[in-house]
Amino acid sequence: TNRLTVKVTKTTTPLAANLTVNNMTGTIDAKVGDGVKLNVKATGGSGNYTYKYVVYNTNTKVWYTLKDYNSSATYTTKLSSAGTKQFAVTVKDSEGNTVSTNRITVEVNKVVVPLSAELKVNGSTDKVVVEKGTSIKLTAEATGGSEVYTYKFAVLNVDTGKWYVLRDFDSNSEYTYSFDYSGTKQFAVTVKDSEGTTVATNRLT
Repeated sequence: TNRLTVKVTKTTTPLAANLTVNNMTGTIDAKVGDGVKLNVKATGGSGNYTYKYVVYNTNTKVWYTLKDYNSSATYTTKLSSAGTKQFAVTVKDSEGNTVSTNRITVEVNKVVVPLSAELKVNGSTDKVVVEKGTSIKLTAEATGGSEVYTYKFAVLNVDTGKWYVLRDFDSNSEYTYSFDYSGTKQFAVTVKDSEGTTVATNRLT
């Protein structure tokens, strides 16, 4: 028969990609320590896509690469610091064409735990009986608030009703006290965090 020529041309659809974070495309509210899952859907171009995951810190104006080009269309990470983050992915096809996805904003809020502190004498929170001329070790343990903590040690002379500052605010959470004379004392520590918030510990007799 006669020959019929059929010319087959490649239909090229532009490379495109879309990003979701935790299955969402809008702004996300999260807390420090939360996990986020990035998922990319790429279309067009020449198949066999690879993905480069990045995040933009709007506070420092710096981009960070979370994971360089790889074949996985998903990536999971933890939010380690507070602030506004913008996640995006660059997709590359087998011919080297690249396209960036939409950016997704994540507002990362710091988990605020109230400042609290506890005082121990010789490792205990119980009443302590000692002889004149001996020493005790005071140890303050602080949690919550905003680190770093400073400590102010004080003692109440129960017999006279007067307070005395043993040591003003300092980074050392321990203090050794020597009993030069008999009587009843009550010890307490005021703890201050880096934002100036203060809290008093329990009193120990």
